[in-house]
Amino acid sequence: MCAKWIDQNEILSPLFEILNGVRVVKGQKTELAGFFGYSFDSLIAEKIQFPESFHQNDKLTAIRKAVFHSPSIKAFDQKNFLAAVNKYITEIYRQNVKVVCIFQISEKPAIQQSIFKYSNCLINTKVQNSKILPIISRCKDSFEHAEGYGFVKIFSSGHTVASAVDAAERELNIVRGLWNILLNPRHRFSSPDRPMNRFFLGKHILVHDLDEDKVGSFYFQGRFNPKAPNSSATPSNFEGAFRQYYNALRRSRFRVELENIIISYCNALDHHDYNHSLSACWSVLEQIYSSDRNTHEKIVKLASSFYSDYEITRIILNEIRKRRNTIVHRGRAFEDIEVLAWYCQDFCREVIKYLIANKLRFDSLLEFREFARLSTDREKLESEKALLEKRLSWLS
Repeated sequence: MCAKWIDQNEILSPLFEILNGVRVVKGQKTELAGFFGYSFDSLIAEKIQFPESFHQNDKLTAIRKAVFHSPSIKAFDQKNFLAAVNKYITEIYRQNVKVVCIFQISEKPAIQQSIFKYSNCLINTKVQNSKILPIISRCKDSFEHAEGYGFVKIFSSGHTVASAVDAAERELNIVRGLWNILLNPRHRFSSPDRPMNRFFLGKHILVHDLDEDKVGSFYFQGRFNPKAPNSSATPSNFEGAFRQYYNALRRSRFRVELENIIISYCNALDHHDYNHSLSACWSVLEQIYSSDRNTHEKIVKLASSFYSDYEITRIILNEIRKRRNTIVHRGRAFEDIEVLAWYCQDFCREVIKYLIANKLRFDSLLEFREFARLSTDREKLESEKALLEKRLSWLS
């Protein structure tokens, strides 16, 4: 597990000349003088390729430790700096930090199964507010508890606290993503001050160790934190459907790709701005149907082929495409976009459910994309099938 320079041939000596110029070594203590000290870690992190599973905060930590805890190195260059970074990457990988993360959530489905072990984390949704509020009071200056929210407790571990929190949030987003995929309405004229998702998270995460000795708060700037709505009734057939999709996802032949799609869907609808949600949902369709981001018209064709009313679906998707392009490329916001945003999320939701169920047993997302490119004209397919059989017969 080693880091390396992204561009081995890039000359970084000017960067290290600046770093060495502001670096002051006093015995075992190292300081950086001047404004450069506030941005050096991010600047250098952009030049280094870290191990794939390395958390962004861990990258910056390894760089800072290399700078501030390497007094024996009098002057950095590309070789000795990377060696120092790799030394601390090894140290970080040897750590195993166990934490409890407490997430705020708008509501929780009324189901019997309240504890899940999806991958590496233990998720407990049956958490009483009375048990959590005393812990929150210990860090009330940095934790804002929004009215109406409940709590989800997750036991997680990682090389650092940041990576453990990241793993916990990822797994919670997969589980609540399934909740939203199953329970989000097809269309709803909702209040503009709340997200489209039925299940959305608050902007704070409370983190403590297993004994609650060390309590801290993570804040996600930019995450919308409205007043949570009153809980809606959970359909009686929801628990069985959830368990079916939950187990199917864990067995999926392209599980990681599906998980990333579910998280993207969930994040797209966590925002209260319909223009943002429509653009983000279009990105989910891109993620599903194409690895080439420059094929918007093809995505309209591929996504439309999933429906029997092909022409109507194509017209709607084409309008969504045009609006998305105007929002992204011209910076214009539409006031009348709510209905299209709901259509777009429904197109995403239905194909995600289809991919999780995977009744045709696709081996990969790539195979599904090839399937989606096939004609929907039965006569044409029969003709092509006959021609392919002749070709195979000739080859044999």
